Amino acid sequence: GKNTIHSYKYPGKYNVTLVVTSSEGNEYRESIIVEANPEVIKNKNEEKQDLVLFYFGIFIIFLMTALILTIILFRDKINYLLLKNLVKISKKKKIYYYRRKNTNIRDLDMEFENNKFIFSNPEIKTRDINTLYGFEDDIEKKVDELIFLKTGEKINP
Repeated sequence: GKNTIHSYKYPGKYNVTLVVTSSEGNEYRESIIVEANPEVIKNKNEEKQDLVLFYFGIFIIFLMTALILTIILFRDKINYLLLKNLVKISKKKKIYYYRRKNTNIRDLDMEFENNKFIFSNPEIKTRDINTLYGFEDDIEKKVDELIFLKTGEKINP
């Protein structure tokens, strides 16, 4: 004969009628009461939740790996694109200054002398090579030009 499998979504008692047909065509019927155990149903639901959490965890790990690789591979490009946001103006002192954390300013070929920014002389150093101060009126334009020279892209078209 055939073996059939029944699944029950909710716990409870179910009335099941079993019908068996013999090779001569005679039918035998028997009704039985089946009780679906709530613990078994609960365990199946928990397994599904665990599987969802597992795949979600793998997805998060994949995203974090992609983010880290993007930062590692394109960090110089990202730094130059964000350079414009690192140029700030102090209104009280009317001094323009540039600050780039954790970066040697010599990497940008930008130096400071006599209250002017100098972009081409790598031998002139500042006291704090991570901060440059100056009264240059057009510092934003000069920084944009520096970005263009380094990356070939204009920040302000």
